[in-house]
Amino acid sequence: MLTLRTIKELKSRLGQELGVSDWHPATQEDIDALALAPALMDEVVSLQSFAFVVNARVDRIRFPDMTFLLCFECPSQNEPVCLAESVVGMFETC
Repeated sequence: MLTLRTIKELKSRLGQELGVSDWHPATQEDIDALALAPALMDEVVSLQSFAFVVNARVDRIRFPDMTFLLCFECPSQNEPVCLAESVVGMFETC
């Protein structure tokens, strides 16, 4: 596992693969819990009669951020099953 402790270290890896995780089966329950915002929104508004609803993003976050390109693969397929950009806010310790 790669450990990076500063934003400078992280930026030095720009454009490089950071690593590959172990294989994990993804159930629908896992997919439903990927982000907290949609779960909270479900308490406020009900979206029904749609083929599917996808949490596309959360806009206007005011934190320094990094974007990671995620590639999800399936051992029985030759192409990725999902490509995604994960945007994370981070702060270095004072």
